[in-house]
Amino acid sequence: MFADSSGRALSRSEIESKAKNSTYSEDLSLLFMINEIYARHGASFQKEINSSHYGKYEWYRSLEKHPMDSLASALNKTENANIALIVKISEEKGYR
Repeated sequence: MFADSSGRALSRSEIESKAKNSTYSEDLSLLFMINEIYARHGASFQKEINSSHYGKYEWYRSLEKHPMDSLASALNKTENANIALIVKISEEKGYR
C-alpha cells in the first residue's frame, strides 16, 4: 500500500484516503498497512488472510522463523512512527 513506508513519514490524510478508497474494507486496509511494514522485513503470518494477501506480491518472502513480534527491533524510527499513526487512526475509528 505504501512501498516507501520505511523511508518517509506517512501523513494522516494519505493513510485515511488510501484506506477509504481501497478495494478492501477500511479496517482491513489499515491492518494491511501495518502488516505490510512487517511483511517487508519477512514477517511470517499465522492468519490465512495475511498469508494470502502478501503471498500475491513478488517482493514478499516469508522468513518462517520471523513472527511479527521478533521483528520489532528490526524496524527503523520511521516505520515505528508510521505504525503508531496507523494504530492511532484505527483506534480512533473503533477498529482496535
